[in-house]
Amino acid sequence: MASYRYERDIRPEDLIPDQPPQLTPAQRRANWWHYHWYYVALLLCAALAAGAYLWHLAAGVELAGPDGVFRDAQAAPAGPDRILACCAELRDPCAVRYAWYNYGPAGLYGGTGLPAAPFGPRTLND
Repeated sequence: MASYRYERDIRPEDLIPDQPPQLTPAQRRANWWHYHWYYVALLLCAALAAGAYLWHLAAGVELAGPDGVFRDAQAAPAGPDRILACCAELRDPCAVRYAWYNYGPAGLYGGTGLPAAPFGPRTLND
């Protein structure tokens, strides 16, 4: 008998699910994240691209002149245990280092396909 009474007291409008409230334009502007989600996504993508570019630059070969200041250099393998590095800013480099920082990828690979091991400042032999 209780189920009959329950079914009898249900109105058709009670079966319609509640609709979310419609926001006015002023309320939408007040919710900045909802209104500008595409700007946030675009800024996030730009930040990730800039981070990847800086990450790539962090693993370079650096040469130092007589003043001891290290500058970025271009490098290429020149043999099984040698690299050829040059820097347009230096006339006579005195020291070299590779992947000296404790972050960043190793961008120089040997003949076996494995990345070259990082090394600290070393003086160049004539």
